Amino acid sequence: SFNSPYGACPECEGIGSTKEVDEELVVEDPSKPLKHVFEPWSYDRTYYSRQLDNVADHFGVDLEAPFEELDEEIRRQFLYGTDEMVHFEWTTKNGTREKTERFEGVIPNLERRHVETDSERARDHIEEYMAVTTCPECEGTRLKEQSRHVLVAGTSITEVNEL
Repeated sequence: SFNSPYGACPECEGIGSTKEVDEELVVEDPSKPLKHVFEPWSYDRTYYSRQLDNVADHFGVDLEAPFEELDEEIRRQFLYGTDEMVHFEWTTKNGTREKTERFEGVIPNLERRHVETDSERARDHIEEYMAVTTCPECEGTRLKEQSRHVLVAGTSITEVNEL
């Protein structure tokens, strides 16, 4: 049964749906310039604008260019990150700081912060950019794979649950 941890889908915990960051909510208006296109990052301009500056430099992209006019692969890397090492540099009151690391991407950043934050306010802000979708693991059946193979009088338990 999806009401029991023994039978429930581990991905959605027996709910049948999950919340995921929705690309269309993150990029509401793709005609905006790259530096203003990611709505969820707009509330903390300092850190995220620095991230965008450095990633744009890495890919040789103009921050004023409309997001929709960028190459599809470049758009994907801004949204979902890159395995390439990106040089990040920023100025603080104590001087210039540098690090080289993989760029996480806007969407993975939001998903990670949604899980990791202790702030209800931050979580609520991120949820504005999430949509409820059918669980990809159980396809909405709410059952884990082993449970979906159980038969009741020759009928799968998934079909029985739909009655």
